[in-house]
Amino acid sequence: MVIALSVFGIVISLRLIRLLKIKGDNNPLYFKAILQIFICMHALSVLLNVTGRFSLAKVLGTSGTLNICLALGFYLVIKILMESLFLQLETNKFFKEQDLVSYMDFKIAQKKFKGVLINISCNVVAGTHKKFDY
Repeated sequence: MVIALSVFGIVISLRLIRLLKIKGDNNPLYFKAILQIFICMHALSVLLNVTGRFSLAKVLGTSGTLNICLALGFYLVIKILMESLFLQLETNKFFKEQDLVSYMDFKIAQKKFKGVLINISCNVVAGTHKKFDY
């Protein structure tokens, strides 16, 4: 059963990578790399399952699936926070004309804030709790 699910995951991921090459306009930044890691983990899971390491194969396949779900979840959280930052900056432009926030450029704030959020989410996914480099 684990072999069938891993092969199914590999096939779907390969189709998704092919689709990303065709329609590569509005995709997450590292989505292709995440899918490639997912494919490698499931391919290794199939190999371990064939060689008799069933528990290790199950753990590897499950962790690959959960990690891709976690990465996509963090991507959605970052997108939602970016939109809320944009809405907050636009709202402050209309109500407070003389405030410092009304003069901020959204693209610059988005680039800096997005870098911080990506750094935090990567450290959470990796499980490290070291000081963040902003």
